[in-house]
Amino acid sequence: MDQKPTPFLWLTDDRLERLRKNAVNPGPVASLVKKARETVSAYLSGGDIPKGVETHSGSKKLLEALCLLYVLEKDREIGEAAGLISEELLVQDLQADLGRADRAVHLAMAYSWCRESWAPERRQKIGKGLLQAAGQVQPENSDCRGNPDNPFNNWWAVTHGGAGVAALAIRDEFPEAGEILENSLERIEAYLLQLGDQGISYEGIGYGLYALYGCGPLVWAAETALGKDLTRWGGGLKKAARFVAALLVPRYRPQEVSGVGEPGGFGSRPSWNDDGAAPPSGRPLALLQYFADPKTRYDLARLLAAFQPGENLGATGDKAGIAFLALSWSEILEDREPLPAGEVVPRVLVDKRLGFGVFRNGFVGAEDCVMGVYAKCYHPGGHFHEDAGSFRLIGLDGGWSQCGGQNKTAPVYQSVVLKNGRQRPEGGKFGGKEGRISYLHAEPDGSGVMNMRLNQVYQCPIADRHLAVDYSENAGVPMVVGLVDQMLDKEECEWTWTLCFENDLEYEPWPEANGFLLRQPRNGATCAWRFAAPLDLSFELVQGEPTKRNFSGGMVKHYVASRYVQTKVSGKGADFFAYATVQHGTPPEAVQEGSGLQSRIRIGDAEIFFQHGKWYHGPVRIQKYRSTG
Repeated sequence: MDQKPTPFLWLTDDRLERLRKNAVNPGPVASLVKKARETVSAYLSGGDIPKGVETHSGSKKLLEALCLLYVLEKDREIGEAAGLISEELLVQDLQADLGRADRAVHLAMAYSWCRESWAPERRQKIGKGLLQAAGQVQPENSDCRGNPDNPFNNWWAVTHGGAGVAALAIRDEFPEAGEILENSLERIEAYLLQLGDQGISYEGIGYGLYALYGCGPLVWAAETALGKDLTRWGGGLKKAARFVAALLVPRYRPQEVSGVGEPGGFGSRPSWNDDGAAPPSGRPLALLQYFADPKTRYDLARLLAAFQPGENLGATGDKAGIAFLALSWSEILEDREPLPAGEVVPRVLVDKRLGFGVFRNGFVGAEDCVMGVYAKCYHPGGHFHEDAGSFRLIGLDGGWSQCGGQNKTAPVYQSVVLKNGRQRPEGGKFGGKEGRISYLHAEPDGSGVMNMRLNQVYQCPIADRHLAVDYSENAGVPMVVGLVDQMLDKEECEWTWTLCFENDLEYEPWPEANGFLLRQPRNGATCAWRFAAPLDLSFELVQGEPTKRNFSGGMVKHYVASRYVQTKVSGKGADFFAYATVQHGTPPEAVQEGSGLQSRIRIGDAEIFFQHGKWYHGPVRIQKYRSTG
């Protein structure tokens, strides 16, 4: 078999030279190489595959470290070790196509980068194994139950990404891989076409990052080895890093909260749809920063890395992805000070295709305030929750509204209004009957309004949710939220207003007001909810059940229970007019004039009201108080 003088997956001669230069200069690349060397040295000196992870994951992590060191140093002992680990990975019995596809990416890296150090027999063996893997993980050939053969699911991205990378690595030695490669390239183009205009997946941030983990290596390799841009129709991918950065807050999180994310003190973000609240790391982080707009990707990478452990831009490589992180950092490093976060990421960012909006007051620290709103305008398939019109609130280190977490699909965990215990009627299916953004406004300080028309979701004549957030501090507090829900059906219904929050918050009824209070015991911050309509509501704190999830491949994970507040009214229609303030300590006094949707609430120098006639049904407003006297 012919040998290429240099690797070709993800690398060119110029990139390899730059990587080698950065590997010896102080910075994130050198930090990653040092971590890889520690991992490899422990193994070569007789140590085991890295502990703390299951054998298959540990093998992939070790193999990636071996590949990185070999491509830098051409040490035959390291190349042989990469061959040995590759052979061990090749024979492991994996039941799920997702795992098989990920294995194919790691084996392709080893084959492309290290095969010159292997004997012909090993090259042939691993090459044939990659050919088999490239064909097997495609849904039409798979023996794995549940692998959907459609472009509207993260499985599609992961399996065709793995198949394509495997086929690309071996196509010169195994021409029959060419057809698999062409199919994979087209199918990843089809998947990327489904992303939102800001690069976000309709399955949620978490599943979107997982899909990127699977298909990103093929997008990168196609660009480098083939000169082919798979994002030409789905260009939103290049904006994904900015959107993820817009969500992140450097919060202190001492424990797992609401069943999402991992314990740690490096940051959090509003979460949706079985989505962990932790910042991206490993390979997804590398791919996010690599695909970002070249004009700002260095600045975005520095911003995203601030949420990772470690002193050197988070370049610890503790998860699989050490080689991709090294390659990514090597490509984007610049000899300049990064721009401030506020000059790279806007305070208000909306993916209009998905109906996903972020409103934040700045990029200062753990006390940043963020409101996320999700209209669910586009959802063609994949994982689905009843969360149209949902909102998330983070501020002053409190998660005042978050999703229930993994495997908690019920709408009570999404902070939405329920009609007879559901959002979508029994038997209602997604696809073509989603939400719409009906009004959008933003201010330079991050304040804004986002109104949503949800009648197709609820399948009733009127279902409108109007949300506003104010960061002006006219009310004397960092964050004020106004919320109006207008619901109307032809039949009598039970309407339930819900709010799900992080588990480390304390809840208490608020006798002095028509509402309740949440408190962050760590710093004394509070979030006070009050209702101008309906009056005399009864609020119930509900303790949800722990959940578990059976993943493909046999893995089972257990998740903590979540809590939520609910209040109910009955009738053909319901008008909820609620407002919240987030502050340190005691909430400010609120003065209400009028009743129902005609109420006007004054807090300090701020006034909250619902403006009928401004447009059809009218938006909720938070403005500086103007005396009529």
